[in-house]
Amino acid sequence: MRKSRSPFPSRHTYFIDIYPSYFKLHVRWLRLVTRITYLSKLIGTPSLAACLKLELFRVYFQII
Repeated sequence: MRKSRSPFPSRHTYFIDIYPSYFKLHVRWLRLVTRITYLSKLIGTPSLAACLKLELFRVYFQII
């Protein structure tokens, strides 16, 4: 938590929290839709990755 300039005109003090964990790239590996009956067929099977859309959240709160 750090003190910063507030976008809100007021005489009260505002603080902004930015969560740095949302800067990380999150990748989810998706399972294949085909059914595999033999374990030997799993070798060389291409995988599919999906990157999740991330947003940066800023939380404004006021100390009176």
